[in-house]
Amino acid sequence: MIFVFHLNGNWKPFVRPPVSPHGRKISTFATRAPYRPNPVGLSCVELERIEKNLLFVRKCDLLDGTPVLDIKPYVPAADAFPDSRVPWLNEASAAEYKVAIMPSAMEKIIFLREIGAVDLENFVRVQLATDPVNASRKRVVPDGEGRFFIGCRTWQIVFFIENDQVVVADVLSHYPEKELADGSDVYGDKAFHRAFLEKFRGC
Repeated sequence: MIFVFHLNGNWKPFVRPPVSPHGRKISTFATRAPYRPNPVGLSCVELERIEKNLLFVRKCDLLDGTPVLDIKPYVPAADAFPDSRVPWLNEASAAEYKVAIMPSAMEKIIFLREIGAVDLENFVRVQLATDPVNASRKRVVPDGEGRFFIGCRTWQIVFFIENDQVVVADVLSHYPEKELADGSDVYGDKAFHRAFLEKFRGC
């Protein structure tokens, strides 16, 4: 899927990706960062179904309202290069934590994915594998008792570090009850939060 990074107003020649080795900056053109001189983006998506002239896709990294320019098929023989390497990414991978997700947290993650809310599994596996508690680069807050909260849009993930792995313990709605009850819906996701809280209230 070819799309436009419509919310980016400027570009940066160097960026610091979530999995940057030793936190160093990498050339924009060596990354998938959205801060580019040309706002055209490319994303592999999964075609879920077709209804008349509508295509329903999933597993995409686009924001709601992103302008889509074109859709092209993925052809493994032409588009896959399994022997290619990204040196800085390989260097970062060597210092990664293993990410484990507790069954109760995974149940919530699967529920949100199935109702079309957000793919939190992909988020935690990318964000928590490297520098998981680096608050200067991530929305991470410690609770003072060995656990941490990291934000993803309007959701919070609770995790802790045990030996050489990050353990995801819980998923929480980050909407205060009063805010969830009012009529505004800036991010267009309050219905997902209400369904989530209805299913997991008290868990």
